[in-house]
Amino acid sequence: MPEGTYHQALCKNCGLLFVQSSADDNRLQAMYNNEYVDLKLTDELILDNLAEKESLIRLKYRKIRSLTQSGESKKWLDIGSQFGGLLELAQNDGYEVFGIDMCDEYCHFTSKRLNLPVGRMFSEDLVKIDLEDDYFDVISMFETLEHIVDYKPILEKINRILRPGGLLFISVPIADFQRLRIFAKKHLKFKVGGKQLSNSQLLIHTHIYNFSLKSLRYLSNDFGFSHVKAIPIGFFVSYPSTSTINKLWGLMAQLFFIEKLNFTMANDILVVWKRN
Repeated sequence: MPEGTYHQALCKNCGLLFVQSSADDNRLQAMYNNEYVDLKLTDELILDNLAEKESLIRLKYRKIRSLTQSGESKKWLDIGSQFGGLLELAQNDGYEVFGIDMCDEYCHFTSKRLNLPVGRMFSEDLVKIDLEDDYFDVISMFETLEHIVDYKPILEKINRILRPGGLLFISVPIADFQRLRIFAKKHLKFKVGGKQLSNSQLLIHTHIYNFSLKSLRYLSNDFGFSHVKAIPIGFFVSYPSTSTINKLWGLMAQLFFIEKLNFTMANDILVVWKRN
């Protein structure tokens, strides 16, 4: 496949959109590394990133916190924890928090900022980490699943380390919104700072699996979870973005979200699964 190109396949049964791009695993990893290496992450830059995304993190946390029990003596694992924004909120509510992120700088920053004991942050693949069975009460994975080429061992591991009855929160971009990104790239020619947006900026190459509500429900059943709830998140529009557009899009996402009809105007969907 020529460099810079991609193919997309849409499942007519469940609505899953699969994107096969010219970016192989090595090139995808290079894209992620550029975010960490080229930017030369410092504590100051990480704090800027946290401030930029703090409102979205708090929004998602508010929506899931009412579904969880008291944090006292409870353990929360955040997969793809980045700068620890979600972990900080859970820790403030009394949870014993753990985080996984492939970026060493993020792990070091989060450990220091939240004063976490040794062994609470991991900068390696979840599948390779030695964790106890039935250990965690809550596991969260925001904006991560769509990047994983082979998600089967990840979800199998999560099912094993989450206690029976424990909750798994997964937030992913909704398939229809990714289709809108691809359409925008092809036809609308969005520009930022006078420059045409690249495939990587529109996340076309890096979002391998783009889930629909129906496909997420199928996925929960396949891996031993019960689908509890789906929550639309429509308060964040990447390109283009104005506060008015964000507010209107968010309102429309809430008003026109009908889960049984597999329809949403949201750009993200947050699903709640319970381990059987």
